[in-house]
Amino acid sequence: MATESGRITSVREPILTIRLADDMTVECVVDTGFSGALMLPREIIDRSSVPIIGKETFVSGRFIVASLALVEIDWLGQRRIARAVISDGVDALIGAELLDGNRLVVDYIRDQVMLTTD
Repeated sequence: MATESGRITSVREPILTIRLADDMTVECVVDTGFSGALMLPREIIDRSSVPIIGKETFVSGRFIVASLALVEIDWLGQRRIARAVISDGVDALIGAELLDGNRLVVDYIRDQVMLTTD
């Protein structure tokens, strides 16, 4: 059983850390309302030399056009490619696409986050 472990922040956000192929780690808020795999700040994409593959239009009360990148990550014991929406903000998000098919436990009593393949 592969596992990703995280924590709860002081403002009650569940956090899991992803490791990019170049060994850069990124703390991401677990956002089950985000249907994509990842949203990463442009600064991280620029630092890791990840290729931008295009743009996509999103509707979130208004139309938003965002660049997309393919990032190689270590996730649940495997190396995989994930599609990342590039954000001009500072927040990094893990969305439902990376959570799908796994068990997510957010424990606010122990301030722990656990994602398992079980």
